[in-house]
Amino acid sequence: MTTDTAGTATVDMRHLLRQRRDERKQELGCDDLLAASGVALLPEEAKGKVAGIDEGAQRVREMLEASERIGTVRKSNMFAEEMTESEIDIIQQRFAEFERRELRRKADKVRLTFDYITDEEVACALKQLDNDEDELILNLSQPMYLNMIRKELAAKSPKAQQTSK
Repeated sequence: MTTDTAGTATVDMRHLLRQRRDERKQELGCDDLLAASGVALLPEEAKGKVAGIDEGAQRVREMLEASERIGTVRKSNMFAEEMTESEIDIIQQRFAEFERRELRRKADKVRLTFDYITDEEVACALKQLDNDEDELILNLSQPMYLNMIRKELAAKSPKAQQTSK
């Protein structure tokens, strides 16, 4: 419990959650966090859904790690002095990482409706539509739109360029 400035006692939620988790572990008689949360007791099809959640958490972890590998630039006033080459590189790396994450997010959103589309197809279509994923979803509902995107990608492929020479 903690006391705020008014003198009222408040309960720390983290403490309550840890306490509840420990009680659940004791009830089930195991130390495994997944088993303690009841996942081990679920049918196989439900375990697959939990695994999907784990994959999402893994993707978030990977994105955070990629962001941490890139350095940071801290200045009191960015406009007061010139930026160095290394600072420009860091900013370009951060922007490239942002664009990669945005493409991934938009591709995942499109795949909620059209699960058979590839990242390359999404990137090509988004480029044509000024990065509007809602417009892309609408266009993919048109019968020939995906074929048009695939045809454009095939024309850009190195194999197609070798054939045309």
